[in-house]
Amino acid sequence: MSSPEDRSVDSASNAVLTPFQKYFGYRVVEAREGFAIMEVDLREEFGNRTGRVHGGVMMVLIDSVGGYCGCADDNGDLPRRCVTLGASTNFLSAPESGPIRAHGTVIKRGRTVFFARVDVYDGDGTLVATGEGTYKYLRSN
Repeated sequence: MSSPEDRSVDSASNAVLTPFQKYFGYRVVEAREGFAIMEVDLREEFGNRTGRVHGGVMMVLIDSVGGYCGCADDNGDLPRRCVTLGASTNFLSAPESGPIRAHGTVIKRGRTVFFARVDVYDGDGTLVATGEGTYKYLRSN
């Protein structure tokens, strides 16, 4: 899917960007053990038929920051990897401005699975969505 020489890095976290992250345009603002913030600028491509931001934009942020906060260490590095087992989203209101920012916090961690809660805010600081995710750590190779 991506070549070894295609190793763009997130300026805030120094983590290698995934192809999807580069395409979608979200970025890490802050990351430490059990907590992370990601944001994405609003773009015309994110609109739905009603002229609002498509809910999938917020779902991507919820899933991404939920996994990131469970894998980050205190330096913001990612010594672990995970996959999503399940996620839920509650839409509270449509974002009025950008960037859209998601705050993820680990609420419970086990040896192989962790749970995260995420709050999503628009550029005015209004809470626009909440979510929770269940993630499974991948074994190291």
